[in-house]
Amino acid sequence: MTIETDPSSGVVGNNNVGMLAGAIAQTNSNKQAWVTLVKAKGNVSGNKNVGGLIGTAEAANSFYAIFAYDRMGAGVVTGSKNVGGLVGLSDKTQVYNSSSAASVGTGEGIGGLLGNASGTKVTRSYATGNVASLGGSNIGGLIGASNGNDIQMNYATGDVTGSVVGGLLGFSGEDKILHNYAAGNIATTGLTHGLIGENFGSASTVVASFWDTSVSGVPDADASDAAQYGIGRSTSELQDETTFTSAAAANQKWDFEHYWFMQADGYPQLYGGMDLKFEASPSAVSDQISHSHELTINANSGYVVYGQTVTVYRAADDEIVGTFGPSESAPIPVTVDTTGAIEGNKRLDDGYYLVDQDGRRTSVFYPEVLVDNTPPAWGEWRFDHAERQWRQYRPILERCRRRHGGAAWPIIMCTSTGRLPRFTERRRT
Repeated sequence: MTIETDPSSGVVGNNNVGMLAGAIAQTNSNKQAWVTLVKAKGNVSGNKNVGGLIGTAEAANSFYAIFAYDRMGAGVVTGSKNVGGLVGLSDKTQVYNSSSAASVGTGEGIGGLLGNASGTKVTRSYATGNVASLGGSNIGGLIGASNGNDIQMNYATGDVTGSVVGGLLGFSGEDKILHNYAAGNIATTGLTHGLIGENFGSASTVVASFWDTSVSGVPDADASDAAQYGIGRSTSELQDETTFTSAAAANQKWDFEHYWFMQADGYPQLYGGMDLKFEASPSAVSDQISHSHELTINANSGYVVYGQTVTVYRAADDEIVGTFGPSESAPIPVTVDTTGAIEGNKRLDDGYYLVDQDGRRTSVFYPEVLVDNTPPAWGEWRFDHAERQWRQYRPILERCRRRHGGAAWPIIMCTSTGRLPRFTERRRT
């Protein structure tokens, strides 16, 4: 869905104002409410709870109201309280792989993506618009006022102006903040610590999250408070991948294989938000003989939503090998050579990636197939295997023939008694 307002007027209201809807609520405890694949641009203005797409979004169950793959483009979103580029007031929702480029401003609780959020999970999302308030507090590049949220793998690059301001969060209380960064200028006459304006009671935990000290103008005055306020680094350091991957602790290391990539002379960028999975058919191949096995790799993803179709590319040559939608898969024929392989999961040589409807691609994912020591599943069951059987049991057959005067029928009798194996195929599923 694409929405665009009249540039001369836009959407104007009082409370609960948004370009898509003023307010949405998930009330059935057994049903999720989804807002997906919405693209919008334009101006929105109101009083309280004003968002580029939705003024107020709330859920009866945690994370049951879901925003996924939504994009707010150029525009201006303004209001007196709880104003966000995507959603003004968010309660128990989930925001996944969504973004806003709109400028957001005026009162308090103002954020580039969400104005005021509680009990909300925000992952793999970003805001690039400027956020400004004339003396208002709780102003953040991503979220203005944040309480009890799970905030993982996001970034904000807009300039932030106000009182109690942060490049990422203006106010934070009991949040979990993991692998985020902010890279905008910060102007305030009040309180700021760079990434976060105020961590109330130091109740929020911050893990491997950064702000740009060069651009923001806010130095990292106290390196000991990284777990409460994040880490300040210069522009050149934040454009160096080792800044994010060199930490000793595993939870401090950013994943530049599946989630992030470095832009040339730029900051980390997020890959498209669909993880690629594979199911091999058959699921296992044999390592008993040198053999090139023909199998099918079914590519799928649990992050493809209704109305979305994605394209699968082979990474080696950027060739399209399939497409699929939600609850579907794309069959990809492959050849697996187990020569010299050892038992266990074997990663295939060819990797694959997805491209979504916006042209955003995922990282490269590699299928795996189980290699074991069970005889192969192929219909030939291989002449070389049958030949080995023949060499092994030929002396028994010859003794049987001599015992019975060279007649052919005792061989059949000896075989039928179970003394010899039948030279038949054994198939595995």
